[in-house]
Amino acid sequence: MKSKIINILLLSALLTGCLSTATNEGLRRVKEKGDPLFVSDISLLSTNIAPVQIAWYNPGPRTIDEIRFSVSIFNQKGEKVHQTELISSGPHLPMDQIAEKSSVNRIWWFGDWYRPTMTCILVDQVDVRFEDGSAVLIDTREKLDQIISDGVAKSCRT
Repeated sequence: MKSKIINILLLSALLTGCLSTATNEGLRRVKEKGDPLFVSDISLLSTNIAPVQIAWYNPGPRTIDEIRFSVSIFNQKGEKVHQTELISSGPHLPMDQIAEKSSVNRIWWFGDWYRPTMTCILVDQVDVRFEDGSAVLIDTREKLDQIISDGVAKSCRT
């Protein structure tokens, strides 16, 4: 009986989209500062099918029409081996306008450049374009660190 209750609690947590403490804290921080997005995860996956994944939220209040992540990819020695731009076209509604408040936007990048020696990915800049025609460029390490979760690598140097 106890295991059934635990399973039900775990399932309800998954279905209601509970966010991690780090994600909740990061979202609160960017909302207070008025930042246009919060990046909760950046992954260089060990597959050549979809090697890059970026998970991000639109804390609002504007709808994002397009977002461009400029990224650099490093090998295990900390040497930059690839640079590319990942683009996600919207509309990406603000979280407050979505029934599922924990709805995360994910961008996967499929590329034939992937090599197993690639071990780290960093965001160099983010260009956010809104539905109203305005845009925000986040292009300094300080600004990027504000919108990227504390749990995400901020350096690929060994």
